[in-house]
Amino acid sequence: MVESKSLNANKTPLITGGIELLGQCFSIFSKKWKKLIWLLFLIPLIVAGLSFFVGIFFALLASLVVATKIALTWKIALGVVSGVLAVSGVLFAIFISVISNIGAVYIVDSEMTVKEALKKSVSLFWKYLGWAILFGIIVMVGFLLFIVPGIIISIMFSLSALVLVLEGAGPIGALKRSKELVKGFWWTILARFMVIGIFAVLLSIVASLVNSMGTSLLEFGVKNPAVMVLAVVVAIVTFVFSIAVNFIVGSISMIYGYLIYKQLQECKNSDASVRDGMSTGKKVGLGMIVALATIFAVITFLGFILLVSLASMYGVTNGASSTTPTSITQDLQSQLTAPDVK
Repeated sequence: MVESKSLNANKTPLITGGIELLGQCFSIFSKKWKKLIWLLFLIPLIVAGLSFFVGIFFALLASLVVATKIALTWKIALGVVSGVLAVSGVLFAIFISVISNIGAVYIVDSEMTVKEALKKSVSLFWKYLGWAILFGIIVMVGFLLFIVPGIIISIMFSLSALVLVLEGAGPIGALKRSKELVKGFWWTILARFMVIGIFAVLLSIVASLVNSMGTSLLEFGVKNPAVMVLAVVVAIVTFVFSIAVNFIVGSISMIYGYLIYKQLQECKNSDASVRDGMSTGKKVGLGMIVALATIFAVITFLGFILLVSLASMYGVTNGASSTTPTSITQDLQSQLTAPDVK
């Protein structure tokens, strides 16, 4: 049973604080990681590897067909077969990804084996896929309406996947149930997800920096054969490290959402009309943070669009084959600082 706090003398359960929730997540992760690593890392990695090598095979086959003087009918037949197999590979990868995510929820919620979790997950594939498409469309429309509605909708329906898996609801029913669970706790859930968001971003930045360092060393090794072996080893180690960090972030984030779901479920079961006890000051503070983050996101997006537009215009005007926002900025600066010639 998930621990909970009390709102008042009647001991109405509340959602545990963000940092404490992270501690509970790592406690669960330490007991479940051997199973989770199969579902969230090894199986998807194997599928991705197979897809990569199959893609290379078909690319080589295509180049061979083009270079070989064979009948047009055979070329068309091989193209159709390659296309069908490529599409089948993508669908298979989606299938594995979906049942792996469902299975991970079962692993955290019970003592199932990996095999049992995968077997049980298969029956939910189409329902989960329908939910994912519906959820994605709703959130996308929300973010297109100037971001804030997207944030509101994302929090409101954030528990719908867990509801679908653990309560057996359909796609629409899962969204409705998630809205019901979050009602009265929206600001609290936002605050909790901000904590896990900061945690995920910080670890992802570390993983990205380490991976970039490995890539740079590998490029240096290519140019300097004397250190090639060492550079390759370091690149492999840094790549594995970044993959491991991403696995940990994904696992902890999933467990974090699960704990919030269980505590909200307990809250609503004890009193369906219960509300969180967050003060108005905290809500205003969170609202200001969300507003500033929204403004920053909009400015960043518009700035990116502007730079891309300038790059496109610059390339057309100057006949450049390739330009980047950085090169455009440097060129504009040089033009602005260049002396006038009369």
